[in-house]
Amino acid sequence: MMRMKKIIICLLILMVTALMSTACGRDNDKVKTYGNDGYLGLTNANPNFPLSPGYHNYRNDSQLIKQTLSGIQEVETYTVNINGGDLYIKLGIPDGYSRAEIETIEQNVYKQLTYMLPRYTIHLTSDKSNMDRNEQVD
Repeated sequence: MMRMKKIIICLLILMVTALMSTACGRDNDKVKTYGNDGYLGLTNANPNFPLSPGYHNYRNDSQLIKQTLSGIQEVETYTVNINGGDLYIKLGIPDGYSRAEIETIEQNVYKQLTYMLPRYTIHLTSDKSNMDRNEQVD
């Protein structure tokens, strides 16, 4: 009976020691999680998956640019040139806007395009960008 108590006590001491040693783990280990894409990170891991941000090609990107710019009524015409990771866009803004309004339009277009196409470096100009600072468009 005494021997059985010693064995039980030894087992309890071992279990308590084991539990205490696991509770003292390091806090500096970073936990890696899946991207919050609804597919357990698959869209971030597989570049050929249709929902992946890198899946688009130049044709799809051109259509996305067209959709974005057609929703901005101040932009009358535009020219798009995609060269690798650079996107060159020249806007045709109709007459009647002041320089401040033109800059606001350009900033609006730039914000929308960088939101829709974050993988590109966007170079944006307009046909009115280079006018003299004191000149007002009638």
